[in-house]
Amino acid sequence: MTRRSKGRSAYGAAMMKTLESHVPSAERLFDDPMIAEFLPAPLRLALRAAWVRERFRTMMEREAPGVLGTMVCRTRYIDDAIRKAAADGIETVVLLGAGLDTRAYRLPELRTTTVIEIDLPSVQSRKTARLARCGGTPAHVRYIPTDLAAEPLASTLARAGLAPDARALFVWEGVTQYLPGDAVSGVVRVLGARPRGTELLFTYIVEDAVTGRFLPGRSDAFRKSAARQPEPWLFGLDPADVAPFLSERGFTLVEDIGASDYEARYLRPRSRTLAVTGIERVARAAV
Repeated sequence: MTRRSKGRSAYGAAMMKTLESHVPSAERLFDDPMIAEFLPAPLRLALRAAWVRERFRTMMEREAPGVLGTMVCRTRYIDDAIRKAAADGIETVVLLGAGLDTRAYRLPELRTTTVIEIDLPSVQSRKTARLARCGGTPAHVRYIPTDLAAEPLASTLARAGLAPDARALFVWEGVTQYLPGDAVSGVVRVLGARPRGTELLFTYIVEDAVTGRFLPGRSDAFRKSAARQPEPWLFGLDPADVAPFLSERGFTLVEDIGASDYEARYLRPRSRTLAVTGIERVARAAV
């Protein structure tokens, strides 16, 4: 993934999470009091105004219907999966392409867990500089700058101090679509060779949204969302192919969820009306 696209996608995700932080508590899917601190100052200040936030929501729904809903629902899903893993005794969480992820700082369940954040040096240096101004970097977080296009993942993990026989939960959120297929396959294969109890959470774009050869019945909103790409998407999967893709690389699929699941689990119980696109899904797998 290029530095340019990484920065744009990280700030876009941070802005959507900031919007969620202002939703009434009875409807809100997660609390992220830190995320706005990572935004550029003018945008951070602008989003304090309710009318500006509403303008952004309207604009995003017009340009990419359902992307905001998918982002906040996937955040909640991954939060829940991390909480479960921590409760089950996982000792290390690795964030691949961590971007501006704040889970190490906002999830109480991770305070006694080692969190390894792996990302491009430029992205990570901006993040840690901002953290220093907001109170410092916590002792349980390790920041490992790298470009995985240049350094093999196994070498990066060793440099991070993760032993080859250590169980860990790997979170790979909002990244795979920007990588060529062989790069995605290589990462999954390396992780799939790790010890039993290793888990992987990753998001992926459905294949027809990447190729533009849409399946019958795709809505205009789906097509419109698929057309809005910060950078060209290179990798996608058909949901029917996720289980064999993982199996061939050492993993067993545990769960693969998308729009209808988000609506049933998170939105309807809160009587919340929020469009959710089907272009992206989240898979959870285990060795």
